[in-house]
Amino acid sequence: MKKLSWRDSLRLVGLATVIGLVGGSLLGITVFVVYPSVDSGWRRISNPPDKAIELFGYYYLGEMVYVGTKTGKIYACSSPTYKENKGCTELTEVPPESNINVSCNWRVFPTPKPPGRTIHPLEAHPCIPDSTLQVNHIILENGSIWKWEKGTSEFGDFFTAIFVGVCGIAGAVLGLISGVIILLLKRRKQLRVM
Repeated sequence: MKKLSWRDSLRLVGLATVIGLVGGSLLGITVFVVYPSVDSGWRRISNPPDKAIELFGYYYLGEMVYVGTKTGKIYACSSPTYKENKGCTELTEVPPESNINVSCNWRVFPTPKPPGRTIHPLEAHPCIPDSTLQVNHIILENGSIWKWEKGTSEFGDFFTAIFVGVCGIAGAVLGLISGVIILLLKRRKQLRVM
């Protein structure tokens, strides 16, 4: 068996450290991007009295989703995040603000599996300074309307970067330790052979 040179030993430890750094960083990214969207679920919101079949738009500031029904009527349905749900109000037409603030952010979060077969989806990315927000509404084949949302802020992005960095450093340290252990085991094996 060929004796490991210091150069080979250094490469082995360096490779294990880089693998740990990349693995730790990927774990941090997975925890912050994928896990929260799996953890948060769809919430049912108000339904109009008639069966919903189409979503026309979403007005973020008023937390309203505009819905078309099977009978041809149009409703503004409350889609609150933290406020009281106010139900649905019949309208004569879709208001112009239904398309305001719907596509400023282009970060797309993984959306969890809907609670049933979707017949009409609507995804909005409202314009909010220093944050990213994705709001999804869907109509299921039974006519029920559901909402899912996820967002981050600049402050949250800062902590995400710190968390991913800490995970990367922790992974690098574990990789370094693993590399040293592997190196010691190889050297031990070489000493036995001699």
